[in-house]
Amino acid sequence: PPAASRDPGKTTPPTHWDLKTSYPTKRESENLRRRVWRLPMENAGMWAFIGAAYLVVAWMAQSELFGGLASRPSFHQFVWRLAHNPLALLLAVGLVVGLAGFTSTSVPKKKWVLGPAHAVAQLAAMLGVIWGVARICSAIDLSGLGFGLVFILLAGPLGGLVGGEILGAYLLVADRFKLNNNELFAAQRGRDWKNFVRMHIGADGVLTVYPVGIDRTPRDIELAEGAGNYPWLALKDPPLACRLIETPIRIEPNMAPPVAPSASRRRVAATKAKPAPARGAPKPGTRPVRPRKEPT
Repeated sequence: PPAASRDPGKTTPPTHWDLKTSYPTKRESENLRRRVWRLPMENAGMWAFIGAAYLVVAWMAQSELFGGLASRPSFHQFVWRLAHNPLALLLAVGLVVGLAGFTSTSVPKKKWVLGPAHAVAQLAAMLGVIWGVARICSAIDLSGLGFGLVFILLAGPLGGLVGGEILGAYLLVADRFKLNNNELFAAQRGRDWKNFVRMHIGADGVLTVYPVGIDRTPRDIELAEGAGNYPWLALKDPPLACRLIETPIRIEPNMAPPVAPSASRRRVAATKAKPAPARGAPKPGTRPVRPRKEPT
């Protein structure tokens, strides 16, 4: 939680918070953080998406792949040819701007250093994989449809793996700068370490909050036997195990201390407390209108 409330109108002085415990623990969170190196294996959809992006770039460079690479040019020559492709240049600029925007910070230096560095690493890996796989296909004398099929089968999965690892490395570095923390864990699609709260309001008005945690969710789930049975799903391996993260929290009625009104609220209250002017009375800041004298 923040050290002080960001809304100064809520409490005066601002409420301060102290972190007493966390779920998972800091040590467990650090272990989960390092698992981002397994990003392609943990997130197959991300692997496929990045691999498809590699194939799209290869499709734009098909003249170099199917024609120019027959003479086995160097990597420098391959990049130089792509540099004269307007569509490839537009893609490179879009990738730099997009990954700079992906860097979740309002500090321009961090955004335009980490973002473009990530983009350059992705572009270098993309061109390296495309060039390397095309050289392999040319070395074994493939051409035409065979060249294209083998290239897709090799460049797609390999590109997704390499690009996913680069993305994981970027997220680790960005996390050191307190950036993209949410994306670091969201990209892993973790199924464990879930938590929720259950609340009970007693007859005496006491609210009891039960923080519940699930360290590991079941992997083996199947339909329950028999039609119409409840529950419909049977959780087998591992069995669902819940535990209290901490002791239940009791909140008594009127337990919260009175909150002093802020300066803005006091001004609003003072404005509302002013009596309304009498009907026909002049408005503040205006001269009273003198009655006209009728001729006798």
